[in-house]
Amino acid sequence: MKTVDNMTSTIRNAAKSRALSSKIEHDLNDLTELAELSEQLLQKQLKSLSRRISREARDLKGYEREYQIGWYIPDVIQLKDIFPKIQRYSLFATIMTTVESNLVALCRYVEVEGPGASKFKKGGPTDVVNQTLDYLIVNAKIDAKRLVHDRANVVMFWRIRNCIIHSEGKITGKFSEEIIKFCKEIPTLDVDKHNYIVMHEGFLDIALHVIKGLFRDLLRYINFFVRSQTDKALSIQGAE
Repeated sequence: MKTVDNMTSTIRNAAKSRALSSKIEHDLNDLTELAELSEQLLQKQLKSLSRRISREARDLKGYEREYQIGWYIPDVIQLKDIFPKIQRYSLFATIMTTVESNLVALCRYVEVEGPGASKFKKGGPTDVVNQTLDYLIVNAKIDAKRLVHDRANVVMFWRIRNCIIHSEGKITGKFSEEIIKFCKEIPTLDVDKHNYIVMHEGFLDIALHVIKGLFRDLLRYINFFVRSQTDKALSIQGAE
């Protein structure tokens, strides 16, 4: 009977692990495709507007030509600056919400499936990345050194997310200097003269690449830990 119970437990753990891994992978892949598609649509609209302006101004000269081109300046500004900012801010906030949700899901998984794991208590949103990663490192016996680079980047992504959510992208608070330094070190990020974060084309792809790497490592370590701990517990039961 114990052999059947042991096999059932192993199969159940494997199924839950695969389901969670598949969900995280699909979530991040969907966001990657959405980021690419949204950038392509903006570029398509901008090129279409540029062709329209050229066509309408082609046979005009002097003041009439300047007036006709000037008529479309607000539309150009929208497509080049305003819409990309709204789009990238919104999608980045969604990406980081997905990161939060899946990190918490991993903590819940370890809490239930990891023998001896402590109870997971989700705190406030200010530092959720560090909070969840600290829990996973301790309770899934992850070597923290393996996560240093990706963890540091994702923590900064979360702080950027907080600026977007709480101050419309303006850098404020105790991490201001760190965020500004980080933005200036990333080619697809910048800070304007009013301390607002500027996201250029390609930043979301970079962020998602880093995030995927972090989750890939976490899942590998967590699955190994749960499987090894479960096997150990089952072998002890079988020997009794």
